[in-house]
Amino acid sequence: MGQQIRISRQQDGAALVISLILLMVLTLLAVSSMNSANMQEKMAGNLRDQNLAFQSAEAAVRDAEQLLRGLGSKATVEGWNGSGGLYGSPRPVDEADPLVDANWTDSRSAPVLDGAAEPPTYFIEYIQDVYPPDENVAIGGGYPENKGEATSIFRITARGFGGSEHAKVYIRSHFGRQF
Repeated sequence: MGQQIRISRQQDGAALVISLILLMVLTLLAVSSMNSANMQEKMAGNLRDQNLAFQSAEAAVRDAEQLLRGLGSKATVEGWNGSGGLYGSPRPVDEADPLVDANWTDSRSAPVLDGAAEPPTYFIEYIQDVYPPDENVAIGGGYPENKGEATSIFRITARGFGGSEHAKVYIRSHFGRQF
């Protein structure tokens, strides 16, 4: 007779254990990659919101500058009483904090940008008149340079929104105008 091959009914199961370990490692790598991709998507969305909010605030500053360029006389400014975001003098310190939402109730609205949650808003404060110290000295900083005439300085504070109302950017700018 020939040799008989004996088959053992007892198995070690090493292949099963190694397969399960490899499957677990691959699952952990996949979950980690998905979390990383999700985080990058959130960061990109937040960056887009911040950029939109900044562009919105910039648009509000440009709208305020256009309003100031269109003023006919200094007498108009002296009549500003705070309504509609126009102040004939600097606001008190407690009212001028742009981070307090209650201080924006009388602000002016600028045109809303596509995708922004809310229209940008701003307020303008007349600060003071600046006189050149000498006819040969320019005021500088981009202000008009008509020698010997006063330049009225205004502070513009603008707030822009991104794709959500939580994405806000504040910009403060100064603008000079001779009447």
